[in-house]
Amino acid sequence: MEALAGMRRTLGNEHPDTLGSIYDYTGLLLKQGKRDEALIQYKLQLESVRRVLGDNHPSTQKSLRNYQKLTASS
Repeated sequence: MEALAGMRRTLGNEHPDTLGSIYDYTGLLLKQGKRDEALIQYKLQLESVRRVLGDNHPSTQKSLRNYQKLTASS
């Protein structure tokens, strides 16, 4: 969490490295059983990655698939 906050301060919320770290953080939340919090973070990350990289970028597609899997298991 501290590393992510530092990246946000240094690089900004929509820098590709920050977006990758947010993605990793959401995976950690899931492993900790914090599904609702992970869902919120996945959605925010997906919205940002779409804006920055576009809908057809592989990272966007990966984020979308994971978000869809998470919402489908609700």
